[in-house]
Amino acid sequence: MKPRRWRWILSATLCTLSAAANGQSQHSKQENDSATNGSGLDSSPHSFYIAIHAVSDASPFWFDYVLDVLTVNDTARITLIRVAPVNLCSDRITVSATETTIPATSVNQLTRGLCSIRGQQVERAIAEAKPDNMQAVFESTSFGIVEKSSHREETVRLPLPETIDEEKMRRVHPDIANLWHLASSLFDVAFHGNH
Repeated sequence: MKPRRWRWILSATLCTLSAAANGQSQHSKQENDSATNGSGLDSSPHSFYIAIHAVSDASPFWFDYVLDVLTVNDTARITLIRVAPVNLCSDRITVSATETTIPATSVNQLTRGLCSIRGQQVERAIAEAKPDNMQAVFESTSFGIVEKSSHREETVRLPLPETIDEEKMRRVHPDIANLWHLASSLFDVAFHGNH
């Protein structure tokens, strides 16, 4: 991955991770939402990344991943960046990265329809799927999905799964419910689960 692209993604991810972890909502301007046609509903983005913020009650208590996907012709290039603290007594962090290429069809099967999902649509679905009782959280993960194109940038924020009624979300909004599993599915396809 080119250094400029890597720096842009990491910089933007720090903001995305913070907002996703705290369940905050920031609306970006939407361009031509009504112009989405039938072919776009089933389309997969050519470029997107997923910011992953994992928290735990065990050391090191947090770590972040960035999963960057760029599709060119028939090939998808997937870069995995990991950010984690060095230790409990230091403010320093470590950054490591690995990259692989896989057939674009493997990614398209997992992201079909992603282009049709909007951040505000996801926020409404989350509001409708509030659980009756909150669960204790000892280890969990929140996500931010950023799809960037020449016409627009769409950001989807997914809070900790414990903050929603997953059964209701899957029943009423199955496409949105699947977003919580998109990163792990891409991990498995690209890196054979070794993440």
